[in-house]
Amino acid sequence: MKPNFKAIDQTDPEFVNVRLDESDLKEISALLQKRKAVQTNMKSSKPDRLKLVRK
Repeated sequence: MKPNFKAIDQTDPEFVNVRLDESDLKEISALLQKRKAVQTNMKSSKPDRLKLVRK
C-alpha cells in the first residue's frame, strides 16, 4: 500500500531561495506565540478528580 502523501523536493529553488521580509517574520512569530500559549494552557488545565469512597 502506498503512503498517502507526496515527498517535497527541498532542493527545489522554491524552497532554497525563499526570503522572508520583516512583516512575514512578525506574522510567523505571532502565530508561534499564540500556538505556544494554547499548548501551555491545555497542559495546565487538569480535570477535576473525583474522590473514590469505599463502601
